[in-house]
Formats: sequence, structure tokens, C-alpha cells
Amino acid sequence: MPKILHILSEIRSSGAEVMIKTALPYWQEGGAVLHALGTGKVLGSYAGNLSDRGIIVHHLPFANSQKFYSQLIRLLRAHQFDVVHIHTEHAALTYACLAHIAGTPRIIRTIHSSFLFKRLTRLTRTVRRWAVRQLGVAQVSISDSVKQNEQTRFRNPTRLIYNWCDDLHFRPPSMQERSENRNRLGLSEHQKVIVSVGNCAPVKNHEAVIQALALIKKNGLLPLYWHVGEEDSENREGNLAREFGLDTQVRFWGRQEDVRPFLWAADTFVMPSFYEGFGLAVLEALESGTQLVLARSPGLKEWADLIPEIIYTDTSAADLARGLLQALKMPKNHEQAAQRSASLRTLFSVERGAQEYLALYNSVKNVD
Repeated sequence: MPKILHILSEIRSSGAEVMIKTALPYWQEGGAVLHALGTGKVLGSYAGNLSDRGIIVHHLPFANSQKFYSQLIRLLRAHQFDVVHIHTEHAALTYACLAHIAGTPRIIRTIHSSFLFKRLTRLTRTVRRWAVRQLGVAQVSISDSVKQNEQTRFRNPTRLIYNWCDDLHFRPPSMQERSENRNRLGLSEHQKVIVSVGNCAPVKNHEAVIQALALIKKNGLLPLYWHVGEEDSENREGNLAREFGLDTQVRFWGRQEDVRPFLWAADTFVMPSFYEGFGLAVLEALESGTQLVLARSPGLKEWADLIPEIIYTDTSAADLARGLLQALKMPKNHEQAAQRSASLRTLFSVERGAQEYLALYNSVKNVD
């Protein structure tokens, strides 16, 4: 019965944490016992979601100190984990070394984004990845773009295991379900809604959505923009919305346990990020039948090969406004949305991803 420790930063409702939660039944069926370690300054708002599912959660804030190293080694030895699965870019080599010292038989690292480090940082990360390989750590990329970026930028060969979403939960609504859902959220029949899902990190480029909304308003359209996800502490996006006089059009919903109601209600999903690793929210929106407007950036442009009807823009507000206007004028095609969702289920199903990782947990060999 493999005992697995997932090492995370602050435990938030982001890709790794959500996928761990959804894959849990398949891993438990395979005999796995799961633990999660939060290494952020605070444990994180999503920790309860993991512990409620039976995952044993630990908190050990990272510090570059002998005390932290000793505490983590003691934790690893006390529980005698069969697998340590590292999900962080920060301190990944440190965690791999400490797991190796503690005698952990299998160490895995998943790389969750297309990191665009340059110059000295690129060199140091290349060396760190080389050192991780020398420890026999199996490194995994979550998408084709991440795998390619690791190989070309860092000379780091990785295995490929696609991310996944809850393919039973995220599905296109019936016309009745969509109408009832919009009514519950207070929308009129003809109100257009743009939605984004994700936190307010600068890389998400949500400011461009608000600026684009101001340009769309000049064209005579008044769509709503719903931001679902944690806001930044300085409320930059909220301040920008007020500056443009968009208070009544922009609503910040904060972190939501279930984003499906917002995807079902929306006419358009937008993600203008400068880069992504995979974009789990993109997959959830696609599975839910929502029209997408994405930036033509690493981790997002690859979806064009699978879903040709996605509208792509650059990351500027002006081009984003063009793409959003185009999407908002498109009629909703329920049959096409259902076909699209069905085509994605096999490739990005929870069961597929969970079984691929379970096989890796049970038999890890370094990449040739």
C-alpha cells in the first residue's frame, strides 16, 4: 500500500490541489494513502478541501535553515513515505535532496508551468534540474508545451502526463439548466457575461480584460465581467474597474468551491495570461461548453490544435476587446459544445491521469 506525500506551496484551489482531490478515489482504489504538505507561510484556504476527503495535511513553512531541513527529514522518516511527489518550482531541488537523505524510495517532481527564466536564472535552474536528475527523480511535464520548454530552455527531458479535470462534473448544460442557473445568479435573459477563473497574479493579465471592457463599452455593448478567484491584497483590479467607471459591470466573486455555475451562466470564458503551464480552468470551460477567448501565449496556444473554434488574441487590451466582441456576437451552439466536451473526455479524464501517476508511483525509473 503506497504512502504518498505531495509537497505543495500554500495550499490553494489551483491545478495541482484540485487534481489531487479529484484523483483521490482512483489512488485509494489502488491502495494509496495520501498526505499533503503545505510549505507556504500560511497553510492555505484549500487545505480543508483535501483533509475533508481523507488526505492527511501537514504544514511546515519553508525556511532556508538547518531547522527546516531537520524538521522535514524527521517528518519524512516518521511516516516512511514510499513516494514524495514535489509540485513546487521553488526549492524543488532542496525537497528532492531532503527526501533522498531521508531514504524515500521514489521521488517524483511535476513541472506545472512553462517557466520563461532568462540569463543567470535560466542557467541556475538548468543546473538545478540536472542535479534533480542525478538524484534519480522522475520529472513530469503537464502538457506538450511544458515538456518542450523544459527540453529547449533547460535541456531537461521529462515524462508527459496531461493534466485533467473532473470530467463527470464539468459538462455542457442543457438549455433548461443554463436558464435556471442564470436565474439563480440574477441574470436577465439577454445579459451577456464574460468570466475568468483564476487568482489575480500579474501573469494572469486580468487588467487587460478590464481595459478591454472599457473599449467594448465604447462600441455600445455592456457585458458583465465576472472574476472568479482570489483577489490580490492591494485590490489592483478592483481599483482599475472603478477608475474606468465599470463598477456596475465588473464583479469579483472571490474563491468558489464550484466554478461550474459561473461557466454555465457565462457566454464567454477569457484567459489572457502571458503564459500558462496547462490552464486547468481552460479545460473546465471547454468541458462546460463555454466559448473561449485565449491569449496566443505558451500553454494556451496549443489548444488550437484540438479546438479550432477558440478565438485567439494577443495580450493587449485592444486585441482582447476585438476577440471578446467577436465571441459575444456568436450564437451559442449546444450541439457543437456537447461534441467538443465528449471529444476531450478520453484525453483529459481523471481516471486516465490518476492511473498514469499510480503506475509511476509504483515503478519509477529516471528518464533516459
